[in-house]
Amino acid sequence: VEVTLGKSRSPDEYRDVLASVLEECERLSRLVDQLLFIARAQSEDASLVLSRLDPQTELTAVREFFEAAAGEQHVEILLDVKAGLSVDADRDLLQSAVGNLVSNALTHTAAGGKITLSAAAVKDSLRITVSDTGCGIAPEHIPHVFDRFYRVDESRSKRPGGTGLGLAIVKTIANLHNAKLEILSTTGVGTSVSMLFPPPQVVPPGAPDKLS
Repeated sequence: VEVTLGKSRSPDEYRDVLASVLEECERLSRLVDQLLFIARAQSEDASLVLSRLDPQTELTAVREFFEAAAGEQHVEILLDVKAGLSVDADRDLLQSAVGNLVSNALTHTAAGGKITLSAAAVKDSLRITVSDTGCGIAPEHIPHVFDRFYRVDESRSKRPGGTGLGLAIVKTIANLHNAKLEILSTTGVGTSVSMLFPPPQVVPPGAPDKLS
């Protein structure tokens, strides 16, 4: 902005600078919102609004939200959800966590690739997974990908300029739900991130959907 104001410029030049400033302001706004979310979630009085949810309904909602963006990138989003499943979770936070994983997968998946949202019962847990056919992550980076601001390699991303907090938010939401995170990745093949939720509570017949 200082350079631009240093001398008179054409309307098109001013328009380009304003567009760049707006883009950066939006990025900084997202960064502040994400940092505030993580800080609040880690406070002692953080609470969840738990409900008995159908994973198929929630994953379908996330898929529909990202379908347009995926279509523009020529990436297909698939669903693979077993019938009769349920999970005790905060709906907004669950969709936020899955959405962050899908957004990350889109960033690292080339045209013609696929992203799969799946849910299945595994022993006494409910596993929700987002997998992609993207560029994958080298083994030395995997232990750090959920750290705040950690970047594997900016050149891997088709959409540079992110905040570096998406996966940290996923970790925060998983911790709030006492869910475990698992990540498997192979360079050049793709990445799979799973959240393993505790089994649903036993709810007496006729009890409300909202859980304590």
